[in-house]
Amino acid sequence: MAKKKIVVNYDNLPPGVLTQIEKQYPEGWANHVIKVQGAKDNFFYAIVVDTEEISYLIKVKVKKDRKGIDEDDILQNFEEMTGPEPNINDQEEPEISHED
Repeated sequence: MAKKKIVVNYDNLPPGVLTQIEKQYPEGWANHVIKVQGAKDNFFYAIVVDTEEISYLIKVKVKKDRKGIDEDDILQNFEEMTGPEPNINDQEEPEISHED
């Protein structure tokens, strides 16, 4: 017999499902969120949680970063933390000795 499938909002979870989420995603579920296409152009984000009898598609709220990521800002922050990247063109070439 196939499992029953239920779509439910995170705020309206039945008792025991939160415990199952913690078991199934011990490191957290943030990296397991999927985008689900709804009717027409609508969509929502969800995680999947399975119990013995039911497979839950749990709607979750996702906070999206509205600011674009600027690669120059990332590089500048990285350099501030680690120091500037060495320029390999400024390094002397190692001497290679040929012994016969």
